[in-house]
Amino acid sequence: MKKVLFTIAIALLAIAVQAQIKMHSNGRITFQTLANTNTEGICIGPAPGCSVVINGNVHFHEIGLFEKNATNYERMNGAHAINPYSTSWIVSYPNWGDINFFVYGNGDAYAMHHYTITINSGHAKGSESIDGQEAISIISRLNGYYFEPEEQEIPDLDNNENVAPEAIEAMYADFEKRTAALSGSNLEEVFPEAVRTDQKNRLCIDYQSVVTMLVEAVKEQQREIEELRTALEKDGKNNE
Repeated sequence: MKKVLFTIAIALLAIAVQAQIKMHSNGRITFQTLANTNTEGICIGPAPGCSVVINGNVHFHEIGLFEKNATNYERMNGAHAINPYSTSWIVSYPNWGDINFFVYGNGDAYAMHHYTITINSGHAKGSESIDGQEAISIISRLNGYYFEPEEQEIPDLDNNENVAPEAIEAMYADFEKRTAALSGSNLEEVFPEAVRTDQKNRLCIDYQSVVTMLVEAVKEQQREIEELRTALEKDGKNNE
Protein backbone atom coordinates (compact mmCIF):
# COMPACT_ATOMS: atom_id res chain seq x y z
CA MET A 1 0.00 0.00 0.00
CA LYS A 2 2.84 2.36 0.91
CA LYS A 3 4.47 1.61 -2.44
CA VAL A 4 1.27 2.48 -4.31
CA LEU A 5 0.86 5.76 -2.40
CA PHE A 6 4.50 6.63 -3.03
CA THR A 7 4.07 5.99 -6.78
CA ILE A 8 0.96 8.21 -6.88
CA ALA A 9 2.76 10.97 -4.99
CA ILE A 10 5.69 10.86 -7.42
CA ALA A 11 3.30 11.01 -10.41
CA LEU A 12 1.43 14.00 -8.99
CA LEU A 13 4.68 15.77 -8.26
CA ALA A 14 5.85 15.21 -11.83
CA ILE A 15 2.62 16.71 -13.16
CA ALA A 16 2.92 19.69 -10.84
CA VAL A 17 6.49 20.31 -12.01
CA GLN A 18 5.51 20.30 -15.69
CA ALA A 19 2.19 22.17 -15.59
CA GLN A 20 0.52 24.84 -13.57
CA ILE A 21 -2.61 26.98 -13.36
CA LYS A 22 -2.17 30.46 -11.94
CA MET A 23 -4.59 33.19 -10.91
CA HIS A 24 -2.62 36.43 -11.08
CA SER A 25 -3.18 39.55 -9.01
CA ASN A 26 -4.20 41.52 -12.13
CA GLY A 27 -7.09 39.14 -12.79
CA ARG A 28 -5.64 37.01 -15.56
CA ILE A 29 -5.49 33.22 -15.46
CA THR A 30 -2.70 31.31 -17.17
CA PHE A 31 -2.50 27.64 -18.11
CA GLN A 32 1.00 26.71 -19.06
CA THR A 33 3.85 24.27 -18.77
CA LEU A 34 6.98 25.02 -16.83
CA ALA A 35 9.08 23.46 -19.57
CA ASN A 36 8.82 26.55 -21.75
CA THR A 37 6.63 29.26 -20.31
CA ASN A 38 7.43 31.76 -23.06
CA THR A 39 5.89 29.75 -25.89
CA GLU A 40 3.47 27.23 -24.43
CA GLY A 41 0.17 27.71 -22.67
CA ILE A 42 -3.01 29.75 -22.73
CA CYS A 43 -3.85 33.03 -21.05
CA ILE A 44 -7.43 34.03 -20.25
CA GLY A 45 -8.37 37.68 -19.72
CA PRO A 46 -9.60 40.28 -19.43
CA ALA A 47 -6.60 41.86 -17.79
CA PRO A 48 -3.60 43.98 -18.79
CA GLY A 49 -0.72 41.74 -19.72
CA CYS A 50 -2.98 38.97 -20.94
CA SER A 51 -5.08 40.27 -23.77
CA VAL A 52 -6.98 43.24 -25.11
CA VAL A 53 -9.58 44.46 -22.62
CA ILE A 54 -12.85 45.33 -24.35
CA ASN A 55 -15.94 45.87 -22.22
CA GLY A 56 -15.16 42.94 -19.95
CA ASN A 57 -15.11 40.35 -22.74
CA VAL A 58 -12.77 37.38 -22.47
CA HIS A 59 -10.03 36.99 -25.08
CA PHE A 60 -7.61 34.13 -25.60
CA HIS A 61 -4.09 34.23 -26.92
CA GLU A 62 -0.90 32.27 -26.60
CA ILE A 63 1.29 33.36 -23.71
CA GLY A 64 4.35 33.39 -25.94
CA LEU A 65 2.79 35.88 -28.33
CA PHE A 66 2.33 38.44 -25.57
CA GLU A 67 5.73 37.82 -24.03
CA LYS A 68 7.30 38.64 -27.40
CA ASN A 69 5.49 42.01 -27.46
CA ALA A 70 3.25 40.92 -30.29
CA THR A 71 1.02 43.38 -32.09
CA ASN A 72 -2.74 43.41 -31.60
CA TYR A 73 -3.14 41.44 -34.83
CA GLU A 74 -0.72 38.69 -33.83
CA ARG A 75 -1.92 38.60 -30.28
CA MET A 76 -5.41 37.49 -31.30
CA ASN A 77 -4.01 34.63 -33.40
CA GLY A 78 -4.36 31.94 -30.78
CA ALA A 79 -6.01 29.20 -32.86
CA HIS A 80 -3.83 26.83 -34.85
CA ALA A 81 -5.18 24.08 -37.06
CA ILE A 82 -3.30 20.78 -37.15
CA ASN A 83 -3.78 20.44 -40.92
CA PRO A 84 -5.44 22.33 -43.82
CA TYR A 85 -8.82 20.69 -43.25
CA SER A 86 -9.05 20.67 -39.49
CA THR A 87 -11.37 23.25 -38.00
CA SER A 88 -9.67 25.90 -35.93
CA TRP A 89 -12.81 27.76 -34.84
CA ILE A 90 -16.26 26.23 -34.41
CA VAL A 91 -19.63 27.73 -33.51
CA SER A 92 -22.55 25.36 -33.13
CA TYR A 93 -25.92 25.22 -31.44
CA PRO A 94 -27.67 22.12 -30.04
CA ASN A 95 -30.42 20.65 -32.24
CA TRP A 96 -29.55 22.99 -35.13
CA GLY A 97 -27.75 20.40 -37.18
CA ASP A 98 -24.02 20.27 -37.69
CA ILE A 99 -21.42 23.01 -37.26
CA ASN A 100 -22.88 26.41 -38.15
CA PHE A 101 -19.58 28.23 -38.59
CA PHE A 102 -16.03 27.01 -38.98
CA VAL A 103 -12.65 28.00 -40.35
CA TYR A 104 -10.38 25.49 -42.02
CA GLY A 105 -6.65 25.45 -41.47
CA ASN A 106 -6.19 26.74 -45.03
CA GLY A 107 -8.12 29.91 -44.18
CA ASP A 108 -11.45 29.06 -45.85
CA ALA A 109 -14.44 30.06 -43.73
CA TYR A 110 -17.91 28.55 -43.99
CA ALA A 111 -21.15 29.67 -42.39
CA MET A 112 -24.85 28.90 -42.60
CA HIS A 113 -25.69 32.59 -42.96
CA HIS A 114 -23.86 35.88 -42.83
CA TYR A 115 -25.19 39.16 -41.52
CA THR A 116 -23.51 42.55 -41.24
CA ILE A 117 -24.48 44.90 -38.44
CA THR A 118 -24.93 48.49 -39.57
CA ILE A 119 -23.37 51.40 -37.74
CA ASN A 120 -26.78 52.32 -36.31
CA SER A 121 -30.44 51.66 -36.93
CA GLY A 122 -30.90 54.80 -39.01
CA HIS A 123 -28.74 56.76 -41.41
CA ALA A 124 -25.23 57.51 -40.26
CA LYS A 125 -24.56 61.11 -39.30
CA GLY A 126 -23.64 63.16 -42.36
CA SER A 127 -24.70 60.41 -44.77
CA GLU A 128 -25.84 61.20 -48.29
CA SER A 129 -27.80 59.21 -50.82
CA ILE A 130 -25.88 57.53 -53.64
CA ASP A 131 -26.55 59.04 -57.03
CA GLY A 132 -27.90 56.46 -59.46
CA GLN A 133 -25.85 57.69 -62.41
CA GLU A 134 -22.72 57.61 -60.28
CA ALA A 135 -23.54 54.04 -59.30
CA ILE A 136 -23.93 52.99 -62.93
CA SER A 137 -20.65 54.68 -63.83
CA ILE A 138 -18.81 52.85 -61.05
CA ILE A 139 -20.29 49.44 -61.81
CA SER A 140 -19.61 49.78 -65.54
CA ARG A 141 -15.91 50.38 -64.87
CA LEU A 142 -15.46 47.37 -62.61
CA ASN A 143 -13.95 44.25 -64.13
CA GLY A 144 -14.38 40.67 -63.00
CA TYR A 145 -11.46 38.28 -63.38
CA TYR A 146 -10.77 34.59 -63.28
CA PHE A 147 -7.92 33.68 -60.96
CA GLU A 148 -5.99 30.49 -61.56
CA PRO A 149 -5.44 28.26 -58.52
CA GLU A 150 -2.20 28.92 -56.68
CA GLU A 151 0.44 26.24 -56.59
CA GLN A 152 0.17 24.43 -53.29
CA GLU A 153 0.93 21.13 -51.70
CA ILE A 154 -2.22 19.02 -51.90
CA PRO A 155 -2.88 17.36 -48.53
CA ASP A 156 -3.70 13.69 -48.13
CA LEU A 157 -7.46 13.87 -47.70
CA ASP A 158 -7.88 10.08 -47.69
CA ASN A 159 -6.46 9.87 -44.18
CA ASN A 160 -7.96 13.09 -42.83
CA GLU A 161 -10.52 12.45 -40.10
CA ASN A 162 -12.04 15.91 -40.71
CA VAL A 163 -13.08 15.07 -44.28
CA ALA A 164 -16.11 12.89 -45.05
CA PRO A 165 -15.17 10.04 -47.46
CA GLU A 166 -17.93 11.00 -49.89
CA ALA A 167 -16.52 14.53 -50.15
CA ILE A 168 -12.91 13.59 -50.94
CA GLU A 169 -13.24 13.39 -54.74
CA ALA A 170 -14.97 16.77 -55.01
CA MET A 171 -12.49 18.40 -52.65
CA TYR A 172 -9.52 17.13 -54.68
CA ALA A 173 -11.18 18.66 -57.75
CA ASP A 174 -11.44 22.01 -55.95
CA PHE A 175 -7.66 22.37 -56.06
CA GLU A 176 -7.88 22.70 -59.86
CA LYS A 177 -10.76 25.17 -59.99
CA ARG A 178 -10.41 28.80 -60.95
CA THR A 179 -12.04 31.47 -58.83
CA ALA A 180 -13.92 34.51 -60.06
CA ALA A 181 -13.58 37.79 -58.20
CA LEU A 182 -13.09 41.51 -58.50
CA SER A 183 -9.61 42.94 -58.62
CA GLY A 184 -8.56 44.92 -55.56
CA SER A 185 -6.37 47.27 -57.59
CA ASN A 186 -9.11 47.90 -60.17
CA LEU A 187 -11.65 48.51 -57.44
CA GLU A 188 -9.30 50.88 -55.65
CA GLU A 189 -9.12 53.06 -58.77
CA VAL A 190 -12.86 53.00 -59.48
CA PHE A 191 -14.48 52.70 -56.06
CA PRO A 192 -11.90 53.26 -53.27
CA GLU A 193 -14.63 53.30 -50.58
CA ALA A 194 -14.95 49.53 -51.11
CA VAL A 195 -11.28 48.75 -50.50
CA ARG A 196 -9.44 48.34 -47.22
CA THR A 197 -5.76 47.67 -46.57
CA ASP A 198 -4.71 45.18 -43.91
CA GLN A 199 -1.59 45.19 -41.74
CA LYS A 200 0.34 43.25 -44.40
CA ASN A 201 -0.48 45.87 -47.06
CA ARG A 202 -2.93 43.56 -48.83
CA LEU A 203 -5.97 45.04 -50.57
CA CYS A 204 -9.20 43.68 -49.09
CA ILE A 205 -12.54 44.06 -50.85
CA ASP A 206 -15.66 45.18 -49.00
CA TYR A 207 -18.28 43.36 -51.06
CA GLN A 208 -21.10 44.85 -49.00
CA SER A 209 -20.22 48.26 -50.42
CA VAL A 210 -20.12 46.78 -53.93
CA VAL A 211 -23.58 45.25 -53.44
CA THR A 212 -24.91 48.61 -52.19
CA MET A 213 -23.65 50.28 -55.34
CA LEU A 214 -25.17 47.51 -57.46
CA VAL A 215 -28.56 48.12 -55.83
CA GLU A 216 -28.46 51.80 -56.70
CA ALA A 217 -27.26 51.08 -60.24
CA VAL A 218 -30.12 48.63 -60.86
CA LYS A 219 -32.65 51.10 -59.47
CA GLU A 220 -31.34 53.82 -61.77
CA GLN A 221 -31.41 51.52 -64.80
CA GLN A 222 -34.97 50.46 -63.93
CA ARG A 223 -36.00 54.11 -63.70
CA GLU A 224 -34.53 54.77 -67.15
CA ILE A 225 -36.28 51.69 -68.56
CA GLU A 226 -39.62 52.89 -67.22
CA GLU A 227 -39.06 56.34 -68.76
CA LEU A 228 -38.25 54.78 -72.13
CA ARG A 229 -41.29 52.48 -71.93
CA THR A 230 -43.55 55.43 -71.14
CA ALA A 231 -42.07 57.46 -74.01
CA LEU A 232 -42.52 54.58 -76.48
CA GLU A 233 -46.11 54.00 -75.40
CA LYS A 234 -46.84 57.70 -75.74
CA ASP A 235 -45.19 57.82 -79.17
CA GLY A 236 -47.20 54.75 -80.29
CA LYS A 237 -50.47 56.35 -79.30
CA ASN A 238 -49.58 59.55 -81.14
CA ASN A 239 -48.97 57.56 -84.34
CA GLU A 240 -52.34 55.81 -84.23
